[in-house]
Amino acid sequence: MLFTDNDGTTFTIQGRISDWRAQEYQGLPATGTIMGGFSLDRHLFVGPSDIPKSNSRVESVTAKLEHAFDESWSASVQARFGHTDFQEIAQSFAAGFDFAGNAPAFGTFWNVINVELAQEQEEFSVNGAVTGKFESGNIKGTILFGADYSRVSDKGGIYGDVNDLFLLGPVDLTAPVYPSYVKPAQTPGNTFSDGDN
Repeated sequence: MLFTDNDGTTFTIQGRISDWRAQEYQGLPATGTIMGGFSLDRHLFVGPSDIPKSNSRVESVTAKLEHAFDESWSASVQARFGHTDFQEIAQSFAAGFDFAGNAPAFGTFWNVINVELAQEQEEFSVNGAVTGKFESGNIKGTILFGADYSRVSDKGGIYGDVNDLFLLGPVDLTAPVYPSYVKPAQTPGNTFSDGDN
């Protein structure tokens, strides 16, 4: 949305909303697709069919005010606020016990682990500038005075229950029967971060 008048002033507002929800597609391991002595179905979805949907939502608004005082001097100020929520839910490969995902535990069997990746972020920023153009003889130049401020608050975590490796059992990806998805417990091996910049 753009507002303007005849005095060289413009005020612009931009907004964005994005919302995505779907079951998370993990992709397939290298072994069984491009290498190895057997072939996996290239349309295979890893995980139970009723696994909860992953989601991502982004909301932001930006406002900018610009004014030209004359042909030489102008000023502008811009502010932005954004908020992001993200949650990935999956039953992922845990090949053997090395979590590499490139080799089966044995034969065509892969170990699987229930995982959740979650993040929430808020951002606020503002910047302003005054610009002046000058000319003196053969010299032309532009001078700019400005200031910026930004703050980002970020928190999130990666959760995966290592006990799954022992309780879920391996899955034969050539004829898969997946265990039910259970939200990972928040055990000491999981990571969580919370910070402001």
